[in-house]
Amino acid sequence: MNGSSGACRGCGEVTATRLVMATSHALADRRQREHIRELENLIGRLRDKQVALADHDAERHQRLGALIGTLERRLYLYESGPTGNGPAGTVVANSTGCSSVYASTFPFNAFKDPWVNSLFQDAQPLAKGIFEGIAAQTVGDVRALRLARLELADAYD
Repeated sequence: MNGSSGACRGCGEVTATRLVMATSHALADRRQREHIRELENLIGRLRDKQVALADHDAERHQRLGALIGTLERRLYLYESGPTGNGPAGTVVANSTGCSSVYASTFPFNAFKDPWVNSLFQDAQPLAKGIFEGIAAQTVGDVRALRLARLELADAYD
């Protein structure tokens, strides 16, 4: 959490939230470092394959170039992205309550991660909508990762 939490002195919810978010950051940081290494490896191997093709297969050469472009964009987003911090490891959908008061006093947020508040008990459908939006944005990247592996195995059909 950044600065003062704004919660009541001795609030156990703040301590629990801090522990959950710290655990989430530790897990996400490790996964992101591993994924960055995987992306760098795939991009390097795809470039080598593209050079080896030279002018023998123009269609495949172009396809590899498109895959490299998609994976380079994903690498940029994972390394830093437009904020310089890379992707958030957690997105929180929170029901109205004490934590929504101390966690999002406009224009500040006590957390480094996206923290969205909703009215009363609507956090579950809000979280599902956020998940579906994030999942929809990653479809192209997942497709590129799978196609890259197929291309490197010379198994693309």
